[in-house]
Amino acid sequence: KATVEKIAINAVMAGALPTYMPVLIAAVQALADHKTRFDVFQTSTGSWAPFFIINGQVRNDINVNCGSGVFSPGNMANAAIGRAVGLMVKNIAGVRKGIEDMGVMGNPQKYTLVLGENEEESPWEPLHVDFGLKKEDSALTVLFPNSFTQTIPSQTTAQGIAERLASMGPNALSCLVVIPDHARILAGEGWSKKRLREFILKNAPRGEFRSPLKDE
Repeated sequence: KATVEKIAINAVMAGALPTYMPVLIAAVQALADHKTRFDVFQTSTGSWAPFFIINGQVRNDINVNCGSGVFSPGNMANAAIGRAVGLMVKNIAGVRKGIEDMGVMGNPQKYTLVLGENEEESPWEPLHVDFGLKKEDSALTVLFPNSFTQTIPSQTTAQGIAERLASMGPNALSCLVVIPDHARILAGEGWSKKRLREFILKNAPRGEFRSPLKDE
């Protein structure tokens, strides 16, 4: 049972501040939801790691990094939240490496993988609004990648950026993170997020990418 007390104990060990608790409780609730398939991803030989995207005012309240170097170490809230979840996976869920967690290669992202969406610099609606929440809501989204790839478009036009994203061959467990500069180029040439997703669906090499949004 992931009680508030047990969540707090693991949070302290991870160096988390008390103000992180609402996000940590939400993360545990997300993983406990059977629709998340945490039981499959966390024990798979594929070395999937929980990846949390934070939206809304809570990002600024607890100083989640949403900008430069967002995937780099050294951001306290991002690091401590991810590390706390990692400890809870071991200490509360009982997922031990090589026993329940059968990841063959392992995954450094299991240590911590947390970011906040840069809503202030985005020309598009934020992720949680895509899923039907209000813009003023605070929200947490979880998915399970098992690798990280960074790419640079050969042409900084909307078409060039879209073609490069599609060429990465995303599949059903992929998350495409677009920097604000590229998002502004896309939006400036009339590309919405829906249009970008549709382009990637059509042009990905293996055609395996599927949007999690019900209407797409």
